[in-house]
Amino acid sequence: MEGFQWLNGETPEERRQRFLSQPVEDGGAFLAQLTAQHKESAAEDGWDWPGEEVLGPMEGGEAIDRFLGISDFHGKTIPLVLAEIPVEHPWEVFAYIPFGGWNECPSDEEQMAAAKYWFETYKAVPAVITRDVLEYSLPAPVGREKAMDLALEQYAFCPDIVDQGCESVGYLADSLAKSTKWYFWWD
Repeated sequence: MEGFQWLNGETPEERRQRFLSQPVEDGGAFLAQLTAQHKESAAEDGWDWPGEEVLGPMEGGEAIDRFLGISDFHGKTIPLVLAEIPVEHPWEVFAYIPFGGWNECPSDEEQMAAAKYWFETYKAVPAVITRDVLEYSLPAPVGREKAMDLALEQYAFCPDIVDQGCESVGYLADSLAKSTKWYFWWD
């Protein structure tokens, strides 16, 4: 099975069954722990996480109502594969499609936990997976009253979306309050 280092000696079916048979970690607790770790790392580096300059006001965000990971920088759709994954619950897609555990990208198990939590809380469903992008679809934007807390969770989950993207958590929160798609990118 050359080329499948993520399998660790398992067949794809064995890996899938292992993922589907084990309990899914508490996603809310995982995201809270991740947030605490980022806060601790920031304190070690001498700054307040997320800090006023990173937090910013909840304004200026743009609605995301389409998938961004399926097009190039010119808006042209890139080659893609559409697949119907036979799962009972949306978070189980990570048992079929390995994604995570590299750079700062959470592991497959952590992806499942966050996906379960976000589905149960916001009805968000993982919908697009590329080599470095993960996108969710949800039926309606998150209410403004919940958007800042969600933006902080998403910033801890994927710092690149703020640090190399929208430049402030407040901007992200304003976008989340207007969007039916969530975008994550790890480099």
